[in-house]
Amino acid sequence: MKIRSDIAYWAHLLITLSILTAVMFWAQTLLKPIAFAIIIALLFRPLCSKLERKGLPSIVAILLIIFLFLGVITTILSLFSAQLFYLFQDVQDFEQNIRQIINRLQEIIYQNLPLSQQEIDSFILESRNQILSGSGSLLAPTLGASGNLLASAGLTLVYVFFFLLYRKSILAFILMTQGESKRNQTQIFLSKVNKVIIRYFMGLLIVIAIMGTLNSLGLWIIGVEHAILFGFFAAALTIIPYIGTYIGGALPVLYVILNKGEILPAVYVSAWFIVVQMLESNWITPRIMGNQVSVNALFAFMALILGGLIWGIAGMILFIPFTAVLKILFDHSESFKSLGVLLGSEFSQTGTETKAPTT
Repeated sequence: MKIRSDIAYWAHLLITLSILTAVMFWAQTLLKPIAFAIIIALLFRPLCSKLERKGLPSIVAILLIIFLFLGVITTILSLFSAQLFYLFQDVQDFEQNIRQIINRLQEIIYQNLPLSQQEIDSFILESRNQILSGSGSLLAPTLGASGNLLASAGLTLVYVFFFLLYRKSILAFILMTQGESKRNQTQIFLSKVNKVIIRYFMGLLIVIAIMGTLNSLGLWIIGVEHAILFGFFAAALTIIPYIGTYIGGALPVLYVILNKGEILPAVYVSAWFIVVQMLESNWITPRIMGNQVSVNALFAFMALILGGLIWGIAGMILFIPFTAVLKILFDHSESFKSLGVLLGSEFSQTGTETKAPTT
């Protein structure tokens, strides 16, 4: 009977997770702005409460915080836009280097492929025409994606406003749905979730600032133009764990190759980004963010992949803190406490193993 009960229990859990995953995928247009809004509201909640204690009405305090947030974002985007303008001016200077690279590639192709020069030239011409025609067809989807992004951002800010405005009512509703004996435990759980979200994203901002400074300093010493733009853009991609930094580091490497037409400076840039990534993984992030998001590397990586499959880049950003919240929920549940142990980083640090019985 116990075996049947265990099978039914895990089958029920698997079915529930499958339904939840399907709902998150099909309703992602609705859920992604809400998820970001919840996180932003949690980050702004302490400041909002502080302003309200100083006598500001709730609506005024919330609008002031949102306008300050928009001001900071606008300032950052303006600085990066100015850098991008100068970067695009350099594109014309790449033409000669690009032609040299293409000529070298053509020479290699001519020497190594068992095709005539006429066949190779015909293939290159056809490929170029396909690229040019494809770039035009990509313009409309790109503009559409930009419009959807702006609409989602505006919708997220609307949700942030209402979540902050009705946060006390939402908290009262959650506590009222629990029994009298579970309310204290629910408050402890919500407090831990709030601390994890705040610590994770505030720590992430500090890590981005440190890595952006290190990246920019290294690029400036190597002699790469637009060092601040490349450095902080690569650091901002740290919000996508494990792979974001390498994507950001590939851009200045490509820029150096196209701009200088030499390999050695690109090697220096690659080496510097590898050093910074090692510092970030082994020293900067552990000391700043601590063990607040105590999800072991295996499940953090699985959350990253699953988030990318379900919600794209937004999922890659959100699913690791979501997994940390899920671990806290498991830790507070007697039925799922074993899953909390499995997700936690403490599991790999205990040094204990279950030994197989000897025969």
